[in-house]
Amino acid sequence: MLKKKFHISLYLLFMLLFAINLSANTIQHCDSLIKKGVDAMWKKEHVKSLELLTEARNLAEKNHWYEQVFLATNNIGANYFTMLDYGEALNYYLESYTIAVKELDPQHEMVVLNNIAIIYTKERNFDKAEEYFQKAYKIAKEKDDSLK
Repeated sequence: MLKKKFHISLYLLFMLLFAINLSANTIQHCDSLIKKGVDAMWKKEHVKSLELLTEARNLAEKNHWYEQVFLATNNIGANYFTMLDYGEALNYYLESYTIAVKELDPQHEMVVLNNIAIIYTKERNFDKAEEYFQKAYKIAKEKDDSLK
């Protein structure tokens, strides 16, 4: 009888671990990692933020969740921007741009174009900044987005 209870308990433990593992592989879990990563970035907890966003990005890439790949990558860039590492930020923004163009829509492209333009502004490369702001502006006009 004791052996049977042990086997039942062991079975339930494995089922619980399996259920936990499945819940860690959902879009909702990935979105929560991104949200926690962004929250940590605003608190200037950059190491924690980068860890969470990288975990989210890896999960999203594995599952081909391009919206989440974009958000995680773009926010990794935002972390580096906040830390004044414009070169690294630009690398992640350019990666986000590629994702937006290949897998998403012009709205996403516009967001990252503005981010790239802001980097060039910070680096005082105003010609490049204007080029990227103009690209974003063109998309906003095409989409009749007066806010952007």
